[in-house]
Amino acid sequence: MSIRDALIIILGALGGKVQSKTKIQKLCYFLSVIFGYDYGFKAHYYGPYSQQVENALDDLLGIGFVTSARESFGASAGGFEVVRYDYTLTKDGESIYEDLKNLPEAGKISDLIAKMKDFDYVKLSIAAKSHYILKQEGKPMNADKIREKSKNFNWNITDKDINSAIDFLKGLNLAKAAN
Repeated sequence: MSIRDALIIILGALGGKVQSKTKIQKLCYFLSVIFGYDYGFKAHYYGPYSQQVENALDDLLGIGFVTSARESFGASAGGFEVVRYDYTLTKDGESIYEDLKNLPEAGKISDLIAKMKDFDYVKLSIAAKSHYILKQEGKPMNADKIREKSKNFNWNITDKDINSAIDFLKGLNLAKAAN
């Protein structure tokens, strides 16, 4: 499935709106993992990131199927502005979603999104980071080992966050208990 179609299905499955570009990236990451799509994910500061997903989202904005709104939350302790971008399907985007949602693959994607819809971008990011490490290592690992490996990517993940992420991944059949 094309990234643009997947993005429209994701937005449609979430009622037409997603808060945070990071959440969109992580939802696409899990779609790519579960359905075997190659969206070009690589390690990035907030976990797996795909420039292809970024470009497809920009395309949807450019052709008017999606709008974005910028929300500012002031400045961080380091003086950097804290911003979130929210994305919403336009009327034309909703029309495209109505056409796409009847595809068999769209139903499977919507079912997966329904399992993840209540998770914020932070939990999804930690789960994606943990999964990315497990995938790179190719073997079951406990929280301590995942945390240690996360340092290679400059990711700071606590054992508590990893344990929560592993429970999330188990729910998606993407992880099993380490011995």
